[in-house]
Amino acid sequence: MSSAAEAQLAFDLASAGVRGDGGEGCLRRYAEGLIGLGVPLTRGYVALQSLHPLLRARAFLWRREVPDTELVAYRRNRAAPDDPDTWRSSPLYPLYASDASLLRYRLEQGEGLDRFDLLRGLAAAGVTEYLVLKSGFNDRGAGEGIMSAWATDQKGGFDDAQLACLRRTLPALELAIKAGALSWSAETLLTTYLGRDVALRVLDGDVERGVAQPFDAVIWASDLSGFTRLADAAPRDEVIGLLNAYAEATVDTIEALGGQVLKFMGDGILATFAMDGDAPARALRAAETALDQTRKLTRTRLAAGQRTTQLRLALHRGEVFYGNVGSTQRLDFTVIGPAVNETARLSDMCRALEQDLIVSAAFHDVAAGDHHRLVGLGRYALKGVAKAQALFTLERVG
Repeated sequence: MSSAAEAQLAFDLASAGVRGDGGEGCLRRYAEGLIGLGVPLTRGYVALQSLHPLLRARAFLWRREVPDTELVAYRRNRAAPDDPDTWRSSPLYPLYASDASLLRYRLEQGEGLDRFDLLRGLAAAGVTEYLVLKSGFNDRGAGEGIMSAWATDQKGGFDDAQLACLRRTLPALELAIKAGALSWSAETLLTTYLGRDVALRVLDGDVERGVAQPFDAVIWASDLSGFTRLADAAPRDEVIGLLNAYAEATVDTIEALGGQVLKFMGDGILATFAMDGDAPARALRAAETALDQTRKLTRTRLAAGQRTTQLRLALHRGEVFYGNVGSTQRLDFTVIGPAVNETARLSDMCRALEQDLIVSAAFHDVAAGDHHRLVGLGRYALKGVAKAQALFTLERVG
């Protein structure tokens, strides 16, 4: 096994990590490189934990007989966080739970066949050894580490030279995959907590404090009727479950119709639709759909004997300022401006006027295609706004 060839493989993997190549491509390049170095792999698997609200781990699986490397996603399960049916019954788990860094299952000798279905299946397919390795686990927690597993069908399993080659070159693969995973996690977390548009802006370097850009938008402000009273009376987990259920019905609708959610404020949601030709129509359709979805949700929860609430929302059109606001140590990428404050006041009027939806005159003016469905509620003074405003609602709402 040539040290120069090993160095070239490590260089190729480092380059892939710098480029941000995905884990699938890195694992395939590594497996093919090892075969070229005389290590007769039939299967390779690399897994690491994920910082993701729905996924607890991701893994990459390469098989010699399959052209494409497979991405395997493991979902979170609050009822059973360790997912004993799959993780604790995995041949990787004994190494994970130990202080060792290597575990060899010599399948020709029957090792592990009495405990693990996977190993029985591999042995039946001619695999002679299943090698498990771990690295990077430290006091910061399991999320820092990487688990990997490697199989061969060579008689007698991996020999000493092949095992040494694999262990010398593996750190380059792990580093490349970890670099890609960190980049993926950063984008995923920023998108989850900030919204996709803001996440992409931040990742592109739009992070300077005090820099804000004006843009024209339809502004959405919504909250849940009677939420404070409900939160005082209900157990914490029940309140969180209710919030999540109603938020999902609302947020999915906003995003499906081109809006972006900028902020959750307790039970409140602030969102925008960048102003273009059909933004008012999309925003109004999102409002209708969200109200319909939350009404259906309320009926379902009532039938199940669960607590319910009601969505109230306002739509406004105006100029907002979009950018970084806050202290030197803590910034918020959000929208500010008088139009945002006015939208919040409009939302407050839903309770006073007993309406689920209120839209402003400024929104009405740009929603020409829906004028026939928008009915006037009269002119009202909004707190903190100098002039009385003409308010509207949908004819079928209220």
